[in-house]
Amino acid sequence: MVRGSDIEPIFKFRDSDVIPLEIGVIPGVMNADGSSFPYRILLKPGENCNGAMIALSGRGKTNTAEVLLLRALMHNRGRGRHLRMGGVVLDKHGEYFQDFKELVPLFKTEGGNGLLIVDPFEEQKYRIPVERIPFWVFTKITGSQQAEFVIRDLLRALYKEGRVNEVTGEEIKVPRDESGKEKLNTVTLQAINWFIKADENNAKALLEGTPHHKETIKAALRSMKSAKSLRNVIQAEWDEEEVQFKPVSVEGSLYDELMRAQYNGDWIIINCSRFEKEERSLLETLIIEQVKSWREKAFISDKAGFSSYPLFYFINEEMTESFVWMGE
Repeated sequence: MVRGSDIEPIFKFRDSDVIPLEIGVIPGVMNADGSSFPYRILLKPGENCNGAMIALSGRGKTNTAEVLLLRALMHNRGRGRHLRMGGVVLDKHGEYFQDFKELVPLFKTEGGNGLLIVDPFEEQKYRIPVERIPFWVFTKITGSQQAEFVIRDLLRALYKEGRVNEVTGEEIKVPRDESGKEKLNTVTLQAINWFIKADENNAKALLEGTPHHKETIKAALRSMKSAKSLRNVIQAEWDEEEVQFKPVSVEGSLYDELMRAQYNGDWIIINCSRFEKEERSLLETLIIEQVKSWREKAFISDKAGFSSYPLFYFINEEMTESFVWMGE
């Protein structure tokens, strides 16, 4: 029998910032008191730590991931921010949602949630404001660069100061950033509603003689009309009778919660089980892109201090679905 003291040097942590995460025991290795010797994964903040579990259906991948999540939550208790580890669980089947919902109060922290479980399908405040969805999402489905140019040109025409939407009768508001600068490539609810109701004649009139081919215009309109199929992702109410989105008044969004979780080293379980495949793939892709973008900006602005940022993970089964929208 191998003694734990014989292999203990392997698990001595020279760096105080290393995070030891116990995930099980080493078979046949015992401590002096007869207890099993723990197996630890060593994680270091600021480094890129990835992993994958590959197995046939029903062989325990979800159960193993849940154990890792529980270990991570237990590790975070009482830890300083730089030694915490957070992440997002993209819960396709509602298993994590059911298994962890009773545990939320146990991991509440003073500065954050510890563990937050959300259901965007049911709760508007955990959806994504359309203005914060990247422009490429609305153009990717066209499969045509020329159609993307048409959408861009239509948006710029729509956002001219004082223009009235001839389809809905509303005055179009020009999207602006915090400094007041126009954001002409931003898709707003007003713009989506125009596209949903517009036809080729409306589009041609708005383009005012630009030399876009009529088939390209039709492709652009088809692409933007498909936005109504994302009604459970966009932070807005869908009105079936009027066939348009209506704004909602809620504080915060899923993006805000993601930013807080990354900063504090908290976990978010997102119940995606009730979404159609297209909606779920888009939601997961937007989450991955948001986290990636936030961490890239944090690294660029604070390279020296980035190692103090909490580790942040994704638990995502069948992850290839999420890259459909990226074209990879």
